Amino acid sequence: MGMRRLRMNILAAAVALFGAMFVAPGVTALTVPPKPTDVPVVDQTQTLTSEQKTSLAQKIATERAATGNELGVLMIPSLEGGALEDYSLNVARGWGIGSKERNNGVLLLVVKNDRRLRIEVGYGLEGALPDIRANQIIRDRIKPAFQQNDYYGGIDAGVDGIITAIHGEVDPKLSQPKPVATLAHFPWEVVIFFAVMGFSWLGAILGRTKSWWAGGVIGGIFGAIIGFISGALVVGIGSVIILTIAGLFFDKVVSANYRSHAGRGDRPSWWAGGPFLGGGGSSGGGFGGFGGGSFGGGGASGDW
Repeated sequence: MGMRRLRMNILAAAVALFGAMFVAPGVTALTVPPKPTDVPVVDQTQTLTSEQKTSLAQKIATERAATGNELGVLMIPSLEGGALEDYSLNVARGWGIGSKERNNGVLLLVVKNDRRLRIEVGYGLEGALPDIRANQIIRDRIKPAFQQNDYYGGIDAGVDGIITAIHGEVDPKLSQPKPVATLAHFPWEVVIFFAVMGFSWLGAILGRTKSWWAGGVIGGIFGAIIGFISGALVVGIGSVIILTIAGLFFDKVVSANYRSHAGRGDRPSWWAGGPFLGGGGSSGGGFGGFGGGSFGGGGASGDW
């Protein structure tokens, strides 16, 4: 009986040790900070001054009062080996940035010691702030300041860029592609990239509409443009018919994909507007917490 009990104890210890090998990483995983209730700017690196956090909070509060859009800023020292995109999505969902009805939230995450950052975009703003625009904001507004160790300047410029984008305005601080001299040196890869991103952007908009007739209207408009350019009536009529049908079908498919994934709290496919594979302070003027918005992984990441 004593030998049997000894064997059982040894077996139990081995099982516990084996299980600890898998449980331990989950225990030590980077946790999401508590949801802010007073100021939508959380700095765990002690980089920003109280005045700087207040200034950012007031700018964010002004935007929220005017449009209802909600922005959050989080600075952390390190990801401790975790994935940037996963942690950013966990924070955005955990905080519930944006309203439940409009899902109009944006998170700006800065990982200071790892020199990495991400803009996480809520479902409702993915059309106004697509991945490519978020990447431009990181590249042209935030990164240059961060490279000069001006973290407040970079975050402030990034918030301005985000607000400009979700207002549908042109941002003069974002660089534009330089024109090429000859067709032989034409950057076709850039054209393809923008075409694919435009396809995803259109899918993001159509997927969020209540009906799928809008795709047919857009297809018909493109067909009419083709007919006008060609100057041939037959080509124009044929283009309108074909592209209207194609637009209706595309709208129906992306709408079904978006509703299916959104119902599970998951990210829609990239062609339906989802991401590509990598995917204390002073009062800010009556912040009052975030509204419980949803996120699907849209946005962009970068470093400096």
